[in-house]
Amino acid sequence: MSASDLKSVEMYDLMVVGGGVQGAWIAFEAARTGARVILLEKDDFGAGTSANSLKVLHGGLRYLQHGNLKRIRESRRSVRSTRALAGDFIEDIPFYLETRGNGVRGRGAMRAALFLYGMLCRLWRDGGPGPAGKVLAGDPKRFVPGGIFSPGANGVASWNEAVMTNSERVIYEVVRAAEKAGAVCRNYCEVLEIEKSGEGWSAKFLDQRESSTRSVEAKVCIEATGPRVEERLSEGRLPVLRGVNLVFEGKPLGNQAVGLESREDTNDPDALVRRGNRLLFFVPRGDQTMVGTWYDRMEMPDTAVSEEDLARWLEEIEAVAPGMGFDRKSLRYVHSGLLPADDRVEDVAQPAKESAIFDLEENRLAVRTVKYTTAPEMAREALEELGWELEPRLRSGKRVFSDVPFPWESLLVAEEDPAEAILREGVRVEKVFHLADALLRRRNVVLDEECSVEEIHRAAERLGRVLGWSPENCRAEAEAVIGRLCTKIPERLWK
Repeated sequence: MSASDLKSVEMYDLMVVGGGVQGAWIAFEAARTGARVILLEKDDFGAGTSANSLKVLHGGLRYLQHGNLKRIRESRRSVRSTRALAGDFIEDIPFYLETRGNGVRGRGAMRAALFLYGMLCRLWRDGGPGPAGKVLAGDPKRFVPGGIFSPGANGVASWNEAVMTNSERVIYEVVRAAEKAGAVCRNYCEVLEIEKSGEGWSAKFLDQRESSTRSVEAKVCIEATGPRVEERLSEGRLPVLRGVNLVFEGKPLGNQAVGLESREDTNDPDALVRRGNRLLFFVPRGDQTMVGTWYDRMEMPDTAVSEEDLARWLEEIEAVAPGMGFDRKSLRYVHSGLLPADDRVEDVAQPAKESAIFDLEENRLAVRTVKYTTAPEMAREALEELGWELEPRLRSGKRVFSDVPFPWESLLVAEEDPAEAILREGVRVEKVFHLADALLRRRNVVLDEECSVEEIHRAAERLGRVLGWSPENCRAEAEAVIGRLCTKIPERLWK
């Protein structure tokens, strides 16, 4: 959208600052009401903390330990909404957790938890049926081939969870749906300042595509900027954690996810039931396995991962899953992002349990999101707090889009250059501005497939012809993509 297009709207009803998962859902739900909505994101959609997750859309079973029925219901509703918009990028994966003894990890307790969860899902009837959970008695390896379990295990609990094959693409599908509903969604537009303007709000932003600074006005402003929300509210003290997941080549545990008890205590002040040490989950994704999550309190909001960090985590993985090949050689890449910390336990790296809405000024809110999963429900809650009447929640059914994503992998593997007209259309439709947008977010090409440095540089040259990059810019774009794997894993060897 050009500057003239923006000027065609004198005053938007809503301005959303931040194009991660939360901002995208706010823009979508608002646009569904017929409101004039603009979404501004300083980088690419879903390029920040939203991209750095274990890719699991949690159905809410885990919140039984807190007795948090509200969050269970929010999770169920949110998963259903996400499936309705982006079901092509979500698959059901069986999760397994060993049972042992007769306590909270015993078969009886797990059966009770699964029964209660299923009953709640049937009672509410607004988040779809609950997962078909079950508890099996006997040697866990009979039910989970290749699994690693403790000697005292007397069975397994099993249930399904929704796992995203591409969480960044899921966010972009929400952005596309928001645009289809009438919203204006712009990436690479950094909001520099927001100030009161008459009865609404005026934002000055830098449009990186056009290298120009412009302004836009809206009656209402909602900020959904991830850690930057915490920065504003903390007056210099930023209570955030670094959350990290490691991704390894291969699936030695097969096509099921397995939760294994680590050496660290949960230190969860909200748990109604003491459940022992923290769990590490091993989650299959394509031909890879994601492992996590680790949390560390950060004095400064930094996502960088050190060699010492990697050594510590790899040692812990080897302790709980010895000899399975989860080592430095098979380490593919690192997901690292910031998220709100629970400031009630200053000495413990514990994520905040609840998302929150902060009333900054009249008609100006900030939304703190703690889980990717519940962004749809948080979007509705924020708009309802403003007094908006919303459309009914999404239900699974007819697909919103019938087309498929542009085959960005053709930039890497095609023997001949993709047709310029087709490539130019892909750039326009999918709002691609950098090579990373195409190869890391619209499609997880580089992260999912083994490719060479030469292929990535060739992809940059091909895309650069359409976007007008100089040879120097092409090299910089390629190095930025390569660095996604190499800067945090310096010894990564390429074939």
